[in-house]
Amino acid sequence: MVPLAQIHGRSAQIGISGLGYAGLPLVFEFCRAGFRTTRFDIHPSKMDKLAGGESYIKHLPSPLVVEAAKLLENIYSGVYIALVNELKMVLERMDIDIWEVIGSQDQTFCISGLLSRPRPGRTLYPHRPVLSYLESQGI
Repeated sequence: MVPLAQIHGRSAQIGISGLGYAGLPLVFEFCRAGFRTTRFDIHPSKMDKLAGGESYIKHLPSPLVVEAAKLLENIYSGVYIALVNELKMVLERMDIDIWEVIGSQDQTFCISGLLSRPRPGRTLYPHRPVLSYLESQGI
């Protein structure tokens, strides 16, 4: 745990994992606020472009736009998961296995991309609570 004195003094080292449309703006904001950052990404080409002063993202959204996009993604995922859970309970009463149903579909509806599981670039939580806390502390 980083002591608050390091956060207030801007001497805390910030680590950002994943430099996509959410991670890269966070890196810029923390750097702009005076923090040292360590950046991680599984794509070496992204790191190379950044090291060369180049961005691989054509349109870099503001942190608020990123947070709104994450919120929208979380709402969509939450509604989807709740709906599938309800369907699972109905199917159980009909003695039908939800996983058999999911496995039988032809990917037309992209169900596999929405299944609740950790995956790179798809966080299921908004960043706003952390940023709100830092803002409330005058950071």
